[in-house]
Parts: sequence; structure tokens; C-alpha cells
Amino acid sequence: MCGIAGFSVDPDSSVDRTLAAQALLAGIAERGADAAGYAHRSSGTEVSVHKQRTGASALLDAVSLPAGTTQALVHVRD
Repeated sequence: MCGIAGFSVDPDSSVDRTLAAQALLAGIAERGADAAGYAHRSSGTEVSVHKQRTGASALLDAVSLPAGTTQALVHVRD
């Protein structure tokens, strides 16, 4: 089973993007242990993709999104 979650926020939102992505990743962690990753972008920028062949717990501390991120996806694969 796999899992995917994401968010889309206004550029002026006060939401901490990194914490939001970490919370979403933790919420779907049990859905897959073979690989995990995240992708993000800000208005007018290209998508930045980060993935690794480990479970979500190994990726949680590595998640880092710029303050101006407007869209993000996280995923786990089993």
C-alpha cells in the first residue's frame, strides 16, 4: 500500500511549510516502508524533488521546505 498527501497555501500564509510537510509525512508513514519522498515549489519556480529508498521515519528530519513554498507533496511507497 502507498500513501500520498500534500498542501497548497497562499504565499503570505504563516504556516511553517517544513512542519506541515513533516506532519503529513508522519501521518502516512505506516502506508509504506520501501521509499519516501517529497516535492515542493514556490510561485514561478520549478518543482524540487527529494526521494530516498528508506521509510518515512528516515526522511522526516531531512525534510526542509523554503518559507515561500506554496505547494508540496509527500509520498511513501510499499
